[in-house]
Amino acid sequence: MRLFELVYCCRLYGESTGFDAALATFWDATGRRADLLRDDHRELTLEWLRRWGCRTLRGRRLRRALRGDPALARIAEADLLLCQAIDCLERRCSRP
Repeated sequence: MRLFELVYCCRLYGESTGFDAALATFWDATGRRADLLRDDHRELTLEWLRRWGCRTLRGRRLRRALRGDPALARIAEADLLLCQAIDCLERRCSRP
């Protein structure tokens, strides 16, 4: 199978199954920039993962843990710093 054939088949699969509909909804709601420090974005992330079939993300215990877990806030802050650093490096590297 050639790369073009694979890309074509993946596109057909996505369009015929609606597999990417959950991701498109997530991107629309977050502006393609999920911020895990925000409650609404954490909820949207959980909803997106559930719609993709992550069934381990069920129950009130998990929902409560994600809302109040200080470790999640630290992870989100570290992710934000990492993204900012990557953006900065990309801008520097793209200069002539």
